[in-house]
Amino acid sequence: MDSKDANPFQWRNEGKQFKLGDEDDIGVTAMISTEDSMLVVMRKSIHSIRLADSIDPDRTNPAIPDIKQKILSFGSNDPFVGRTLLQANTLFALNCLDERIDCVKAVGISLSFLKEIITLREVRISYITEEDKKNSSFVGQTGGDSSLNLPSMDKLEQQTQQSNKIWFITGASRGFGRVWTEAALKRGDKVAATARTLATIAD
Repeated sequence: MDSKDANPFQWRNEGKQFKLGDEDDIGVTAMISTEDSMLVVMRKSIHSIRLADSIDPDRTNPAIPDIKQKILSFGSNDPFVGRTLLQANTLFALNCLDERIDCVKAVGISLSFLKEIITLREVRISYITEEDKKNSSFVGQTGGDSSLNLPSMDKLEQQTQQSNKIWFITGASRGFGRVWTEAALKRGDKVAATARTLATIAD
């Protein structure tokens, strides 16, 4: 009898191999554990891998597969990735901080923060492109009714409005760091705050 017939979940115990990235995106820069997945950071992209056992820990359905997904088209070559996710992975290394700090969750928050930054950057690029297009079409002369028709940016407010921000604030125990932390929390945003002494930000 085939071992897989005897144990339909045997394949989950075996080694894994995943093909990630394009032909010009070769080389893994970092592998980072989050609360529900493993992040694989490559030079030009970031991928999420979830093993079947993390989706179906009680092993009730052998048909549930491992899942991989490209979550960002930016990798370690992008400076924002290095300054957020990779830096957080170093700062929040397990066994390096107080045990009361949930390091895995902190890294997950930094990923959300990175996504926010990437979105803002894309909005900025889109805005500049649209602004240049409007300015180039602006004649600067009055029309037949002697009025000057100024160009306008469509849906500007919707494009720039951001809600539920996630902040990563260092030195949050005093000064501007403390002020920014309290202000962000007051407006309902999430904050990943760091300080030399945990007790100083416990409140």
